[in-house]
Amino acid sequence: MSKFGIFLNGPYDLRLRMVHAAVSVHVGGSITIMVALSHAERMAYVSTGDKHWTHTSWMMTGMMTALPFRGSLYTVRISKNKPSHIMRVNPPDSSSSSSWPSTPPQMIATCPANQMAKAYLVECNSELLLVGYTDRHSQLVVIRLADLMLGIPATPLTSIGDHALFIGTWSMAVNSRNLPFVQGNSITVLNPTNSGRLRHYDLGRGTWSPLCDGNFVSASGPIPRPYSLVHHIVSCCQRLYWISGDTWTRHHDSEPRWHIVALAHERVCTVCTDQLKAIHLSKIYV
Repeated sequence: MSKFGIFLNGPYDLRLRMVHAAVSVHVGGSITIMVALSHAERMAYVSTGDKHWTHTSWMMTGMMTALPFRGSLYTVRISKNKPSHIMRVNPPDSSSSSSWPSTPPQMIATCPANQMAKAYLVECNSELLLVGYTDRHSQLVVIRLADLMLGIPATPLTSIGDHALFIGTWSMAVNSRNLPFVQGNSITVLNPTNSGRLRHYDLGRGTWSPLCDGNFVSASGPIPRPYSLVHHIVSCCQRLYWISGDTWTRHHDSEPRWHIVALAHERVCTVCTDQLKAIHLSKIYV
């Protein structure tokens, strides 16, 4: 934990919940862990035998929804009314470790703004998908990242089989054959309606329907028990609620109990705090 000190200027439990990690195993058995630190807008890595973490010299937005896939980290850079850029950062190898901190992320694909607004990345069936709203926010679109990387017009998918996608700060795919109470070929974006209800989108029919019971923006706080497994899946898509014992809610006065666990780590040493300030002052964005 002390090796993370430079990046943690608040409760350790809070900061580490905002970390996305990718793990790669190299020939010979050495292991590299690469992390996206959303609050610092940096990435860092450590490999077998290293005594400290090495962080990037550049900064980048969009790390809150970074996605690990096959050892690399993927992010989406979004600009209003402009194409979304899909970025990838690969782990260093023996020949690139010295240049890795200054090597900017690679833009591997562009998603046209007229095809998809506010794109999210999710892994489903061992491939990466992009999920987003149409321009009117009335329908959802799913396309394969591999198609975009080929540089050809991506055809929206009409079926993802038995899978159901849950999109949040941590997105996931579940198989309805293993969870029969979840509708297959559907997508849930954690954005409650005005009534506070969550809905899922039937990709084949292009229709919306209620996902589960509960008002996710209720002023009275968390949804009353008992909870279904769907409530816990939804909470898993919001990292700050992990192991808190609470279900996710959009109500601003409702706070998970993770801060109680982290009270002992509210402050870090002055040296680490000064180093973190210096990092942010550099403002080297890519």
